[in-house]
Amino acid sequence: MEINRANNYFSKVLKAVKVSKNLAHISITTLEKKVETIHNVLEKLINYEVNMANYERKKFLYTYDSILLKIGTSLGLIIVGLLIILFYVFESIQKDQTRLEIAAKKLKLVNKKLENASYTDSLTNLHNRRYFNFIYEREVKRAKRNKAYITFMMLDIDYFKQYNDTYGHLAGDEALKSVAKVLKETLKRPGDYVFRLGGEEFGVLMSDTSETNSANIAREICNAVRGLEIKHEASKVHEYLTLSIGVVCCVADEALDEDVLISRSDEMLYEAKEAGRDRYIITSNASKAKIA
Repeated sequence: MEINRANNYFSKVLKAVKVSKNLAHISITTLEKKVETIHNVLEKLINYEVNMANYERKKFLYTYDSILLKIGTSLGLIIVGLLIILFYVFESIQKDQTRLEIAAKKLKLVNKKLENASYTDSLTNLHNRRYFNFIYEREVKRAKRNKAYITFMMLDIDYFKQYNDTYGHLAGDEALKSVAKVLKETLKRPGDYVFRLGGEEFGVLMSDTSETNSANIAREICNAVRGLEIKHEASKVHEYLTLSIGVVCCVADEALDEDVLISRSDEMLYEAKEAGRDRYIITSNASKAKIA
């Protein structure tokens, strides 16, 4: 409104100047008031625009901050949710991994037990013939590489058939267990292997044991079995259960035939039985049999 009035006034002044070229009749006071009026109006307009701009700015900043807060909150919730999910996923994976490791250990243990069972005589818990076939060639080859002593013993319970006929098979099984215990207690080194080859027949494989020491071990076994004092009324040798042992001991070299140890120990066992049983006979590749 004030702008329009001032504008009309200045239009009149402009017309008067154009017509009369004389500004004397124009009131300076009125002119100053009109100018001041316009100035005040413009100042108000400028302040209004500034205030509106500040208001809009604050409103924008508020809206911006609100949006940022919502976005930040949403992202925070999403991240927390993801972390929770990842925690449970990794925990589940860890549990599965632990279960798998436990299962693998159990499986390994079961496999080991199965392997041991396949190589173990169920009655005496000694190595069986299958394990003998597995270990024999390996030990002979190792002795050859080291040019070391190798000893094989063939052991047989004297008149065991007659023992079973007299006391029964259950007593016979107990006698086999007792003999096996003597062998395990006598032969304790890691390189000593004891086998139940079948029936009442046992085998012993030793490394790094001289002929003298092998003979001493065979004698100790005979004495220990006799010392069990297991009654054997049907024996033609002794009132107690006894053993006959055939022993072969030699230094292994490339010329050694692996089958010689077995065949020669079997021959020595036969000679021990022919010589009266309850004894051992030991030989080597280079010497004749020695009766003990």
